[in-house]
Amino acid sequence: MLNALLETGSVKHAAGRLDVSPSAVSHSLRALRLRFSDPLFVRVGGSLQPTPLAQALRPALQSGLGALASVLNQKVQFDPQTGRRTFWMVCSDLPLITAMPQLIGTARHLWPQLDFRIGGVRPGLQAELASGRLDLVLAGAEMEGRLALDDELMRTRIMSEPLVSVVASDHPLGGQKDWTLEDFLAFPHVLVSTAGLEEGIVDMALRAIGRSRRIAVTVPNFSAAGMFVTSSDMIATVPASMAERGMRRFGHKVVHVPLELANAEAYMWWHPRFHHDPAHAWWRNTLMDAFAEYRH
Repeated sequence: MLNALLETGSVKHAAGRLDVSPSAVSHSLRALRLRFSDPLFVRVGGSLQPTPLAQALRPALQSGLGALASVLNQKVQFDPQTGRRTFWMVCSDLPLITAMPQLIGTARHLWPQLDFRIGGVRPGLQAELASGRLDLVLAGAEMEGRLALDDELMRTRIMSEPLVSVVASDHPLGGQKDWTLEDFLAFPHVLVSTAGLEEGIVDMALRAIGRSRRIAVTVPNFSAAGMFVTSSDMIATVPASMAERGMRRFGHKVVHVPLELANAEAYMWWHPRFHHDPAHAWWRNTLMDAFAEYRH
């Protein structure tokens, strides 16, 4: 306000420049007069003229405003090829073993100054995200309620894959590609429950048609589900990318069951404090690109 008065010599014109009312400028001027015990401006003819004290304040005032403008106009950028940064993440089974290994391999080649710390799902993630001790959480949608990740946090979907059922290569019905619902329910199942729940997407779909399945074993991740299926007659229902891995590694067979299932989804969560941080934003965008093929 003081600088605007020095430049315009008018309460009205200063108010127009600052986009405030003339009364607001007058009120601020009264406060400054009390603060400096000096009138600062006196009316001479049709304009306000600065007192010697106001004139003396002008160089320091303009220098300070110039420095502030420099700070406000500064654009902080992040160059992954030269920047040093450690990204801290929590990552559940599905995101961890799909796009993440190849992405970190690419990072070692393209951005050798960057380091990564990836931990498992645990309580208290909201506080860690808010404090900055943790940059991102990548986990299935079922973790949102358990870990209170929906409160004040930002999120975006990184994966959305169809679910398919797989069995061992020597399963009694392994040679039969298309199964009836009765075939599907005649064998025990492996439930993957990263959140410790007693049912999954398959159970919700079955309940909607008045049916249920026998869950013989519950495991915390999809990798374990593939191992359990390999040496038994059990059925595991997993995201399509995990089924492809099981087919290549263990010879699993995919079976088609007449049951409408929602997609398996995973999200990325972060705290709004770091939404505009250049390094943080770059890493989020890089992850989104890396997981693009897993969003069907």
